[in-house]
Amino acid sequence: MDNKSITRILERETAIKEWLKDVIEVQDAKLPIMPEKIFEALESINVPNAIQEFASGIVGIQDFLNENNVQALVYEWFYDGGEVNNIHADTVYAYKTCFFDGKPGDTDELNLPNHEGFEMNPELDNQISQACTGFCLDPVMNVWYENLAPEFKSKFNEYYNLNDEAEIDVDLDLVENAYNELFQLKLVSLLREAYFKTLKENPIKITTENPLHIFIKRHERWPMHVLSLNV
Repeated sequence: MDNKSITRILERETAIKEWLKDVIEVQDAKLPIMPEKIFEALESINVPNAIQEFASGIVGIQDFLNENNVQALVYEWFYDGGEVNNIHADTVYAYKTCFFDGKPGDTDELNLPNHEGFEMNPELDNQISQACTGFCLDPVMNVWYENLAPEFKSKFNEYYNLNDEAEIDVDLDLVENAYNELFQLKLVSLLREAYFKTLKENPIKITTENPLHIFIKRHERWPMHVLSLNV
């Protein structure tokens, strides 16, 4: 199992936090939602519960992987903007062909100076028609979207209406992108930990010589790398 992803997660989180610090301290920005509230929300996520929810969808996947010669799994989720119960996060796409060199695809919504992005652009082909498993994001989503997403929209939109008077130099779209990416990096970390937990208890033996790459993506975005097995 590779350890490149966790290093990239930590580096990306650090870069985002440094960028936010620069926005606030150097530009003296008074943001409608300050970073500290975001950090608190991420810290309040019940990590053991979230990992257990993720892990329950990983157990028993070994036969599916080997029988179909799977080279990539892509977990896809989206939030429809309604009640938290309407979050759809139960689709995992499997591919028999995957070329992945580990390099970012230059598609991130937040571009940070002198720092690579986190979205990847793997070459995926031969999708298997059936989804192999599902996963539950409720323990994470309930914290993030129920408490913060509505506040994002109301407060940031209200702030935009004051732009002319306040003469704000900060691009609030970028700030919101930074906050959302911190959340998505949390998802990557949790899914990665869930795989570690599952593999420790139920080791997956891949019978093919090809690696297995695992990604997670928001609907209509590019995937983020979680981990690779058999590399």
